[in-house]
Amino acid sequence: KTLQIPVSGSPEKLVGVASSELYVRSASAPAAPLLQRQPARPGSRDQIHLQWNVPDSGGAPIRYYLLERNDGFGGEDWIDAAPGAQVSGTQYSATGLVAGRTYKFRVAAVNDVVLTNPLSDIRPQYSNVVATQTGARP
Repeated sequence: KTLQIPVSGSPEKLVGVASSELYVRSASAPAAPLLQRQPARPGSRDQIHLQWNVPDSGGAPIRYYLLERNDGFGGEDWIDAAPGAQVSGTQYSATGLVAGRTYKFRVAAVNDVVLTNPLSDIRPQYSNVVATQTGARP
């Protein structure tokens, strides 16, 4: 996105190439990714495999993805689905899950605008919610 800002004043006080226009490139939070569940792998009753697209970056490079999980107990609480890790790729296998339970997942891309903006109005844009069940218990 390009924003044009008119500048007035004497040219001798400006530094750089003389111009009547100043161009500023703005950036925003990345767009929401599209999240999809991948087919279960044989013998993976306690895992769910997820994949998402690389969304529009908002004008700043994507640093990592936030992947969150809701354990399906009816509440609206989300927890980190990849504790202690910064997910840099566009797929993830959630492991250590309870076989036969339904989980919900969502993902958001994070760039420097989200990380460094002191305003609370810039937040990660979360994907669609994917509700999926782990494999049945044996």
